[in-house]
Amino acid sequence: MFSSGTRTRINQNSLTTNNITVLDWPPYSPDMNLIKHLWDVLG
Repeated sequence: MFSSGTRTRINQNSLTTNNITVLDWPPYSPDMNLIKHLWDVLG
């Protein structure tokens, strides 16, 4: 089995090889909190 660092490197290489652009978003971006936006819509 591969370590998580090796898997990350393999995934990054695969994305680069297939010309897939990755957005650099922080892991806990407030924009990605869909529940908060839902509560804003509901009231």
